[in-house]
Amino acid sequence: MAAEVSFGEKAYCKIILHAAKYPHCTVNGVLLIEKSKYKDCPTVLSIVDCVPLFHVGNGLTAMVEVALTQIDYYCRDKGLILAGYYQANTNLKDSAPDYFAKRMADKIQENFSSAVLVMIDNSKLSLDCYEDALNVYSHSDGKWKLNDDLNISEKEPNTLAEIGRASCRERV
Repeated sequence: MAAEVSFGEKAYCKIILHAAKYPHCTVNGVLLIEKSKYKDCPTVLSIVDCVPLFHVGNGLTAMVEVALTQIDYYCRDKGLILAGYYQANTNLKDSAPDYFAKRMADKIQENFSSAVLVMIDNSKLSLDCYEDALNVYSHSDGKWKLNDDLNISEKEPNTLAEIGRASCRERV
């Protein structure tokens, strides 16, 4: 299990924007890390990208299998590892992982022992996004547990507002 999880700005934005685009749906996707960076420092899980999966019918096994097969080929080609799963529930006040989220995370964890499950706290999503809306769960004793001790690194801008301001400055 990694002692630290960091989200690159690309991954963080894609996760939050996927949830924001479909606020009335359960949305989910998978998290990717670079194979070379993980080999150099296995205590840090640096999530560099994510692949949004579904916002309708997220429990359909055939669609999930096809999507994961395509993602697996993409990861092999780009030197990435499928390292986790994210989900935002339909209900604004529900940020607990459901059965499907746990099963998806379990399947990923079978192939990557340091896998994480990330749940989006919909109540923290806003136009300004001043609070991080991600809750990171780790696999321990056969269960997915919210990891309060986990250090979520904020080396890069950690809110959409900060990321937006940084992008505007770069363009000027």
